[in-house]
Amino acid sequence: MTMNLTAYTAAADGVELYFDNTTGRAFASQKNIALLCETSHTTIYRHLASDYEITSVKVPVAGGFVALYDEDAIFQCISKFNNRLVPIFAKDGLRVYLQGLAGFKVN
Repeated sequence: MTMNLTAYTAAADGVELYFDNTTGRAFASQKNIALLCETSHTTIYRHLASDYEITSVKVPVAGGFVALYDEDAIFQCISKFNNRLVPIFAKDGLRVYLQGLAGFKVN
């Protein structure tokens, strides 16, 4: 699978996310998922390793490769470890869904 990824770093908390320029899908490393979840890297590592259906995409970075996990894995971790963010995602997701139902072009 070839992807054209762009990295973005959130200034407030330093979380680095990658976005596929073609599909818009979001990706993050275990370290950055841990930052989003406000938990340890080890906790995220164990959770991701315990779910055989979660796969990562290895992308080249300076000094080697990094495993990136897609938005499904990110949301699964946030749902389990940072319930404070779930209502924010639900509200924003609902807004996009309802706009789509109403015929708005949603990107």
